[in-house]
Amino acid sequence: MSEGTLTQEQIDALLNGGMKSSEPEPEEVSHVVLSDDEKDVIGEAGNIFISTSATSLSKILNKRVQITTPVVSVSNLKKIHAGMQIPYVVLKVRFERGIVGTNLLLIKTEDASVIADIMMGGQGTNKKQELSEIELSAVSEAMNQMIGSAATSIAQMMSRVVDISAPEVEVWSTLSDIESGDFSGNQEFVKIGFVMSIEGLLETSIMQLYSIETVKEIVEVLTNGLNNTSPQVSAKSEQTESPEPQKESLVGETERVYIDRELPENMDLLLDVQLDLSVVFGKTRKTISDILKFGTGTVVELDGYVDEPLEIYVNNKLIAYGEVVVVEEKYGIRVTDIVTPQSRLATLM
Repeated sequence: MSEGTLTQEQIDALLNGGMKSSEPEPEEVSHVVLSDDEKDVIGEAGNIFISTSATSLSKILNKRVQITTPVVSVSNLKKIHAGMQIPYVVLKVRFERGIVGTNLLLIKTEDASVIADIMMGGQGTNKKQELSEIELSAVSEAMNQMIGSAATSIAQMMSRVVDISAPEVEVWSTLSDIESGDFSGNQEFVKIGFVMSIEGLLETSIMQLYSIETVKEIVEVLTNGLNNTSPQVSAKSEQTESPEPQKESLVGETERVYIDRELPENMDLLLDVQLDLSVVFGKTRKTISDILKFGTGTVVELDGYVDEPLEIYVNNKLIAYGEVVVVEEKYGIRVTDIVTPQSRLATLM
């Protein structure tokens, strides 16, 4: 480079009066908001939160909804916004009883339009970047059910009543949209992100944000619950042959199902959480016109055959097959084929 040529750094220095810019650079968070153990606990609990949310959405849409394992991180709203494919539909609630803090559910507007289209009788193919008032109302109802299901899971885990405020729905496009409400760009949240797919129509990234105080309280209650359980024998056997791993019963009196103690360390926190179990005889699709013609005596043909085993789902995850039985004048299901406990757990987490 010739002696008479200025470098870009020298030009910038001259434009700034020979000084560095007086505008402060964004500060990095130096303190540890959540320890690794706390992230593990809320991560495992988050699996249940998200699964129950997906089950609620599946019931509303009458379509199979699948989710990936959630990823837990801590970030402020400014950084979260920078990584978003805006605009987003945001549903927010405040915990009013049983726990403190705020919960937000965020879905990309284009993907929210698919949910709204299905709820309004469409096929889920009408994607939009902007939602009408009625479409926003439809998708907010679905999101409300999802966030309500997650709150119910929290209540079951913590063994206490948890009440949430009336939901508020907003559309976030710019940082000013975020900061015009109850939050600042520097406010930190625990982000539970996951990918959700809806029966071939949609695959989208969704996130739930929990305020730090909410997560801290959940972790504290769950951890204390684990510490208050009866102690386990930790002494190692000196025998040549290793003893069989200790096992813990999950359910059933006539037939017990066991989980090896080699499963994740914090699983004990979740064993009392109730999950939805459903049995599927078969499915079909009908137009609104066909449904309006239904009357007493109408026979609806399903896609399942009489001699086929029935599918057993837990939180919308296929875990077994079975056959119908009668138990004291009620229908029941006898399991005829089931995956291993480890595989069952993997589908639920």
